[in-house]
Amino acid sequence: MEDSSANLPEPLLTVTDTCWQQRAITALAEHLNNSKTYLVNVPLVAQFPLVRVSVEAFKSWTQGNPTNTETLLSEEITSTSSPNYHYLLASRALVRARLKHVAHAIQDAMESLRVQPSPIGYIAMAVSLLGQGDREGGLCAFDLAFHDCELHDNRLLLLLKSILVFEFGNQAVAITRVEHLTRASDVNDDDAIYLYTQVLAVVNKKKGNFERAVSLIERAKNVFCRHCLLIQFSTKIFEWSFDGLDIVAQQHLCVTLYAAGRTAEVLEILNIIRTSEEGIQGNKGTADWIADFIQGCVMTLERVGDEALTSAKHGDAITQYSTALSLSPPSPAGLFTKRSRARAAKGSWEDALQDANEAVKADSSIPWAYEAKHAALHGAKRYDEAIDTFKSMLHAIEQSHDPEIRQLYQNYIAPSRTIAAIDSIAREILKSHPLVVIDVTTGCLCDGPKQLCIFETDPSFKELVSSMTRRPDDEQIQEVAERFFRYVMFSHAWQGNEPSFQEVNVVKSVWNLPNTPLNEKLRNFCKEVRRHGHNWAWSDTCCIDKTTSSILNQSLTSMYRWYADSAATFVFLLDVAHPSKPWDLTRSLWMTRAWTLQELLAPKVIFFYDSEWKPYLNDTGENHKESPQILQELADAIKIPHGTITTFSPDALVIREKLRLASTRNARYVEDVAYSLIGIFKSDIRPHYGEGADAVGYLLEEIVARFGEVTVLAWSGKSSSYNSCLPASIFVYNQTSFHPPSLEGELISRNYEANCPRK
Repeated sequence: MEDSSANLPEPLLTVTDTCWQQRAITALAEHLNNSKTYLVNVPLVAQFPLVRVSVEAFKSWTQGNPTNTETLLSEEITSTSSPNYHYLLASRALVRARLKHVAHAIQDAMESLRVQPSPIGYIAMAVSLLGQGDREGGLCAFDLAFHDCELHDNRLLLLLKSILVFEFGNQAVAITRVEHLTRASDVNDDDAIYLYTQVLAVVNKKKGNFERAVSLIERAKNVFCRHCLLIQFSTKIFEWSFDGLDIVAQQHLCVTLYAAGRTAEVLEILNIIRTSEEGIQGNKGTADWIADFIQGCVMTLERVGDEALTSAKHGDAITQYSTALSLSPPSPAGLFTKRSRARAAKGSWEDALQDANEAVKADSSIPWAYEAKHAALHGAKRYDEAIDTFKSMLHAIEQSHDPEIRQLYQNYIAPSRTIAAIDSIAREILKSHPLVVIDVTTGCLCDGPKQLCIFETDPSFKELVSSMTRRPDDEQIQEVAERFFRYVMFSHAWQGNEPSFQEVNVVKSVWNLPNTPLNEKLRNFCKEVRRHGHNWAWSDTCCIDKTTSSILNQSLTSMYRWYADSAATFVFLLDVAHPSKPWDLTRSLWMTRAWTLQELLAPKVIFFYDSEWKPYLNDTGENHKESPQILQELADAIKIPHGTITTFSPDALVIREKLRLASTRNARYVEDVAYSLIGIFKSDIRPHYGEGADAVGYLLEEIVARFGEVTVLAWSGKSSSYNSCLPASIFVYNQTSFHPPSLEGELISRNYEANCPRK
């Protein structure tokens, strides 16, 4: 099995304590001799049954300088003829094996055994053969080390042989051997239990059983051991290290658990490593490993999260980014930004905003953190804050040290440019709207500029500004602005002193008008408009300043278009009692008034209300022009087809038929008979109250001259004082239609001027 420790940072895998051979030899010799004397007590020469070297060579060996140690031992071998000669050769063999000089190590071991067989000589031979890859020879050589050893010392050699077996690749066999030694040891022998437990932890760690290794290490911590050096040094022969074993095993365990997706456990272990005694002591290798491990994990999690986000798997993306953030990376701004985007895509605006704020807090110079915050605020409908955040993003782009990021500034537009585009389109829309309308929320009268100001404080306006970060979308602006400025027209039969423009202005709002039936009628109209979800209402009673002739004339000539372009027209039938009954509408006074003809025909959507402001016939449909019963009543009353009523245009009826419709209507002022027909006939006459019946003459004269319609001249009755060829009253057209042959162009004009001079 391949050792997974190869995946860890190199510094943690390198044995740092390079004095392993001599310490192991010292421990082994001490144990086999049953001696409690340590090398530090030897003044000149380290003389043990297993090894004897000079103090100088021993010191070099223990200080981790194998090259210098080899030199010193070589000098001693060359200059000595003492009985220690074979010990020096065996020691140099171990050093050379460490230096990977395997051929020379084997040569030294063989020479040592030739001079005098000894346990250390056979151990040196076994280690050298191990370096050469000779498994069988190494085990054979090690078995000879048991020669002449005391029975109670065999367990140390058995342990060393288990390690040798492990190094030769029989890992499972080696683990089984050590477990047997552990079970066979005296329960009161803390030294043995500690020794076997530590070695068992190492072999499990090397085999990849990291959870088992950590468990064994924790068990060993609870065992009191007098001779820790014996444990540590004995296995140094094989370049094993017990130094930092706890940390290393936990690091490997982190890698294993992370690969298994057990991130929560990884976090716990990382915290243990950080707060452990070794970690507290500031081990740079441990700190570097933690940093590298976290960086590798975060990069992988971020990449997987990015793939999920691209595939619209937002939940998976959030999970990956959250796991990465739980590792406490040193630079979390990018991860917070991406998780914010994923949460925003799921509509989790507050969570997305929290992440974006964390991203800005982590690094306020990153434009994309502000971009994510803008998206979250926009989604949460906090448009003012969103716009301010977008400005911050533009500032961050502009101030970036990265020229490529600064170049991106041209891809965006400042909110001021969007506002200018919205303002231009809104003004164009208002040009065709009533000059003054009622704000049904406040009850105030508003002209175009006031409406624009109100629009700029409305969420729909701010949403437009916030949403258009790269270019103004004229089509969307048009749609939103038209929806906001949609208005409802009022149609009713005047009852006397209706509330005027001046009266509403004095009290500032229709809601402040005195409580009179006529004022209540206006307020009920506004309430109904608001209930239908519209912002603006228009009533001919108070939305025209009749004291200013230019405004009055413009309103009269534009009124047909205002009704035609309205979102709806609400008709109040005061004389239709509640509950209303079929055909009540046809008997209403409203059906006889001059102005209400265009108020019936022009709107695309119309609603009729009885005297208690309940829908006529309790019809709650979306348009009473689409109600079969109501439409039939209207068609029977004015005697024109259903389709003409629902989709009326000035060209939908012939002139004589329109005159017939007008002849059935009455007006309070005679001029209104003509002025109420301006839109229906597409007339250009200019209203001027005081001209009396001549107003009808002007209208009829224009119809003849403009359209060549001679049927206008087919009438009987009293002639007009304005022109003898024209009738004095429009009511003469309430007869069966007459269709004489038509005249064309200048011919009709010359005949009319010759035979019908003005008086």
